[in-house]
Amino acid sequence: MTTPKTNALFLDHFYAGIDADQFDSLKILGELIPGTAVRDTSAGDYSWSGVYLKSSSGVYLEFLKRGKDFERVGLGLAFSGLGYEQGVLENLSSQYPELDWGSHEILFHGKDPWFHSIYPSYQKDEDRAWTWAMEYLSEKRLERRRWIGRVDTPIVSFDSMNVEVPTDLFGELPNKWHRWIPGTKKSDAGIYRASIDCFKQDSFELIVHNSAGLELPMVKEICATLRSGHKVENYTEENWSVAVNGEQMQLVFSG
Repeated sequence: MTTPKTNALFLDHFYAGIDADQFDSLKILGELIPGTAVRDTSAGDYSWSGVYLKSSSGVYLEFLKRGKDFERVGLGLAFSGLGYEQGVLENLSSQYPELDWGSHEILFHGKDPWFHSIYPSYQKDEDRAWTWAMEYLSEKRLERRRWIGRVDTPIVSFDSMNVEVPTDLFGELPNKWHRWIPGTKKSDAGIYRASIDCFKQDSFELIVHNSAGLELPMVKEICATLRSGHKVENYTEENWSVAVNGEQMQLVFSG
């Protein structure tokens, strides 16, 4: 694939908030799936703990531990040019002049330039679903480009995610997403399906279910394609499991 146009935005990564006990059990993914990272990160006034699954397509998945600054963290979708983007704030402001766009610089561990975070100002820190754009800076820009085609992970691509969200949030999603994901559709069963453009794969499918009684979004299933000859095996914990069938992997959450 050729280098994208500088104003093109693709899925950079997606995150899901999970409770502390489930997060601690997920740390073993660092042993089950090569290339998976478990680390603490700080940026500005915030710090968080995450489990990061990476793919050779450049897209990565981030599980965030709920607590402290991220007590109500839910579902997040970040967009970028994977290090090739330029003028993101100007482009978004020109494309959607009806919105007030916010932007601030994020420093990695409070020191090194990391990226500009660019988002509609109607989003608040306590929102349970976030969408934003990233414009990588300095060395982090080059580092992000090197994630494309990486060989230290058996995951070729993340293909889809099923998630349940509270009823009130389910009703808000079309307004939150229609500029970022124009093809979002509601099925007859009341399920939102969104096909998100990616850089090194055709698309990523997000399936969102309305779930009365939930307070925070809950991931139910993530599907990925594995590299031929991978060593990933089936694994089961109390409330999640890894199921492998040939070159297809499902990460399933049961509670």
